[in-house]
Amino acid sequence: MKDYTCLIPSQKNNQDHENTMDRTTLYKLVSKSIVMRLKNILPVIVSENQSAFVPGRLITDNALIALELFHTMKKRSTGRKRFMAMKLDMSKAYDRVEWGFLRRLLLTMGFDGRWVNLVVECVSSVTYSFVINGDVCGASNVQERKLHGEKASRNGPNISHLLFAYDSLLFTRATRQECQTVVEILNQYELASGQKINYDKSEVSFSKGVTADRRGELMSIPSMRQVDRHEKYLGIPTIVSRSRKAVFEALTDRIWKRLQGWKEKLLSRAGEEILLKSVIHAIPTYLMGVYKLPATVVQRIQSAMARFWWGTSEGKRKTHWRNWSSMCTLKCLGGSYSWRSIWSSKALVKEGILWKVGNGRNIHLWKDPWVADAEGRFLTSTTVPELLRVSDIIDGEKREWCLDVINNNFNERDRQIILAIPISEADQEDELCWAFSMTGHYTVKSTYMLGKGGDFDTFHQAWVEIWKAEVSPKVKHFFWRLCSGTLPTRSLLLHRHMIEDDSCPWCGDATETVEHALVGCSRVRDLWTECNCEQMTDWSTAASVCDLVVSWKALGSKVKQRGMFLAWCIWGERNRKIFENKTTPNEILSQRVHRYVDEFDKYNARIYKAVNPLYNRSSNKLEAKGLLRALNLAAGHSDIILESDCKMVIDRLSKGARYSTELYTISQIAEGSEAASKRLLF
Repeated sequence: MKDYTCLIPSQKNNQDHENTMDRTTLYKLVSKSIVMRLKNILPVIVSENQSAFVPGRLITDNALIALELFHTMKKRSTGRKRFMAMKLDMSKAYDRVEWGFLRRLLLTMGFDGRWVNLVVECVSSVTYSFVINGDVCGASNVQERKLHGEKASRNGPNISHLLFAYDSLLFTRATRQECQTVVEILNQYELASGQKINYDKSEVSFSKGVTADRRGELMSIPSMRQVDRHEKYLGIPTIVSRSRKAVFEALTDRIWKRLQGWKEKLLSRAGEEILLKSVIHAIPTYLMGVYKLPATVVQRIQSAMARFWWGTSEGKRKTHWRNWSSMCTLKCLGGSYSWRSIWSSKALVKEGILWKVGNGRNIHLWKDPWVADAEGRFLTSTTVPELLRVSDIIDGEKREWCLDVINNNFNERDRQIILAIPISEADQEDELCWAFSMTGHYTVKSTYMLGKGGDFDTFHQAWVEIWKAEVSPKVKHFFWRLCSGTLPTRSLLLHRHMIEDDSCPWCGDATETVEHALVGCSRVRDLWTECNCEQMTDWSTAASVCDLVVSWKALGSKVKQRGMFLAWCIWGERNRKIFENKTTPNEILSQRVHRYVDEFDKYNARIYKAVNPLYNRSSNKLEAKGLLRALNLAAGHSDIILESDCKMVIDRLSKGARYSTELYTISQIAEGSEAASKRLLF
């Protein structure tokens, strides 16, 4: 299969070239089909020491194990056994693959010869050529236990090697025999596979207690560089000293350089938000999967992001109108150090764990979290010594709750919440699930909000109205500042001791508050009438700006859209008056508002023209009810195939999660409970 790389002149400038690759569609289809078939059996043929390529295995798995082993090598001083670690670097791994070795390896594993031929044909027949002035120029072809690994604990397993793609880490005893054995294995691997180990970049480290003479003797065998410690493994620092701030210095520097590279004046407020969320937030995520960042490092990162968000002027930071912690809430609310980092989150995780009732034998009735409502995840009734497990209040034969026992021993709250939990017809085992997600599976987002202490009692409907409004992102951010009290009106500037006069720059007769600046001043009052939005200016029943925004729900969507664009234009006109001493006639401002509305509607029509308004977020439950009715109609049939275009419903059925009565009922019926399906007919 041949790929041609050609430099094509741009239409705007013939000296600018765009690098385009013409790939054969047939090759994509064949390779994709092979990958999808191989994907299902990869967990069987790829050893657990290799954490790449297999779904469910993370790069941080190997990193955590390696960090624990390095910690053991550094700290352990007892015992006669000493260890060494080799970090290998492969020279141009893919370029040196011997396709004959790959073919023999796949055949030895038991793959069919025809399938092996397809794989080898795909990986060995690809060539890359360069088209220059119409001519094709150049092409480049793309059991005997002699080794003992290291233990991280007394009863832990021996770990001899950790692999992630071609990043290899070997652990063995610091003896001449085992060192020679490793070198022989590596030589045989090079000869058979065509791979080449770069010994100049490979490293060797020794555990505590290995003498200098022994190190010198062993170093002469593999011809690798000796280091006191490996600086990084898979991009993660291997040893964290007492000065953790210095270890994470590179992280903060990387974030700061990335922020400095962005031209804030060239980005809108919405663009700055996207870049902060998609780029800066992603930089520390990988490291935070292993280490708990020190508070000083987190503060430096937050400070850098805050400065970028609020802006700087001539090297000095501008006013930060809101603290960073309040901005990091939901939009609807306006041993080794690595293991200690993970263990520190144990209490937080325990707050979200919930038992899903199966047979009830593994759930302690009074001590385990297995119920959930506003009062918590535990029963509040007086403890009854005779009842210890949830299975004690379940009728095992009828597979239903024991009503007499529940009515006689539990208070009203506990009775209602227990009886609301459906019981499986099958004798299933109890399972742990996550209480703060719709699917019952753990999510980082819900845990983050749990740790931040998200208080939904402070929820205001205004935030929902703002973020779903049919206006441009810059207008949404304007209303966010308006409702969060960070819009720099002259009254707010006076409150912060930044100016001495808070009078309105237009009329000069009143204090410039949010209400006066946008709707109360005589300069802008007529604008709301000319744009047919005067009904949006009624502050008589609104105690705050948020209440005023909520009152707009009763208005038509076009009126609300036009009014939000108008408010944004009024604020922009106010700034022009102050900083440029310029004024725009009302007629032009009104035309500008209508133009913004038309442009936004045309943009939405191009981007979202295929969206059907009938399919909204509430369709999940409707889909579940539809599947339930279909299963009821199919009662009596043994083989039933469910098909749906609702991903959430399918995921919850396949994973056995239950947080909706309809979905849980479907799960039970799909598992073959014919009796349940007959009993649950509508």
